[in-house]
Amino acid sequence: MSDVNSLEDLEALLGISLRAYYPDTSIDHPAILLGRVTDSLADAVADGISRAVEDACLLLSHDPKLSFGKRTKARLARALKKQSGKLNGVDRSRIVKGTSKLLSLEFCPTETVEYCRLIRHLGPDAVNAVVASATPISDKARHLLKGMQTVVE
Repeated sequence: MSDVNSLEDLEALLGISLRAYYPDTSIDHPAILLGRVTDSLADAVADGISRAVEDACLLLSHDPKLSFGKRTKARLARALKKQSGKLNGVDRSRIVKGTSKLLSLEFCPTETVEYCRLIRHLGPDAVNAVVASATPISDKARHLLKGMQTVVE
C-alpha cells in the first residue's frame, strides 16, 4: 500500500490523469482536493460512465493509502456494485486480486466488507477465485470468506 498525499501522487501511482473528476472550483488543500476528486469519481461510477468504472477498478487494485481512504474505497466499491455489469474481464480480475490481497492481510481493513459485497455481486466465479487465492490470517477475514462461500453453495 503506497502513501498518497496529493492528487499528483495518486495520478502518478495509477499512471492516468483524473482530470475528468476535478472540481470546478480551486481547492488549495491537497487532502480535500483528493477527497473531492475521488468523490467525483464515485459519482461518475454510480452514473454508469464506463471510463470511471475502469478508473475506479484501477484505483482499488492499487489500494493506495489515502486521506479518508476507508470511506473513499468503500464508496467506490458500493458504486461499482451498482455497475457490476460494466466491469470487463480486466476490471473483474483487478477487483478479485485486490479483495484477495486485503483478506490476506494481518489486519483486515474496514473497506474489505464492501469489496466482499461487490465480489458476491459479481457472481460465483469471482467468489470462487477470491476463496481460492485468499489466505486469511485475521478472524474478520475468515468470517468474510465464510460468508462469501455460503452465498455460492
